[in-house]
Amino acid sequence: RNQPRMSDPAIKEEEAPADGGEELGPLTEDDKSAVKLPDDQELEEKLREILGKADLEQMTKRAARRALEGALGVSEGALDGRKKEIGEWVDKYIKEQEEQEAE
Repeated sequence: RNQPRMSDPAIKEEEAPADGGEELGPLTEDDKSAVKLPDDQELEEKLREILGKADLEQMTKRAARRALEGALGVSEGALDGRKKEIGEWVDKYIKEQEEQEAE
């Protein structure tokens, strides 16, 4: 007898979608992976760690990106949307290494 009625506002609030009712559709693989990704600083630090152990003569930017995905435990291709940024980090790392060797 003390069961809430469907017209009870508290019930309606619980039943309302958390996103305000907008239909977003299912998450894609990229969305699922993006949820788990660390911030840019952590990504770059992890990439630098990978590059530090790699043969830079053989490592491509794509291989570096795939290695970073593996280190983060995300699916292959999860970082493809960050391709340009990761490529810039690779270039920056290589430039720093070349400058150190020149000293």
